[in-house]
Amino acid sequence: MEEKVKISYPRTDYYLLNECIAQKLNQVMKDFIEYGKIIIKQDLNYTLDIMDEKKCYQDIISYIFYLTIYTGGAHPNNLVYTVNYDRRSNKIITINDLIKNKKILNSVCIESREQLKTLINNDKNSIDMMLAGTTQNKSNFENFSFGETGITIYFQPYQIAPSTSGIYKIILPYSIFKEE
Repeated sequence: MEEKVKISYPRTDYYLLNECIAQKLNQVMKDFIEYGKIIIKQDLNYTLDIMDEKKCYQDIISYIFYLTIYTGGAHPNNLVYTVNYDRRSNKIITINDLIKNKKILNSVCIESREQLKTLINNDKNSIDMMLAGTTQNKSNFENFSFGETGITIYFQPYQIAPSTSGIYKIILPYSIFKEE
């Protein structure tokens, strides 16, 4: 069987940003190829589609990557990954840069839950899933982008709702992330 994989991704004027994007998407491609070797089924075309969206806010460039992966299941899997870059300081921004202490993390959890309660079904299973996916763990909020009105947090399918609900996103005001 012949493997054919082609991946393209945005190129910018910023070396560090290009390296981070390439590293993240090359790892996605590598994982996809390795998984395909494990579950190989004849006569199935496995697909990995990656779409990107670029946002700029002040000196920050945010890339949001939407992945659709099909490996022979009942439906494709969807994922979202983000990369954020500060042009002024030539630095990749991670969730650790935003959530610097337990107080900020607690505020992020509370505000996320308040916003998500209005978006998800109000049944016990949905509420339990949302609460589990927004616990005080920074990794629950690691996919984010910067915008005019605040920081958009992206949640993976199954993180706060069934995959049929898609990828949820909320906008948290910048004030939540300020240290006092």
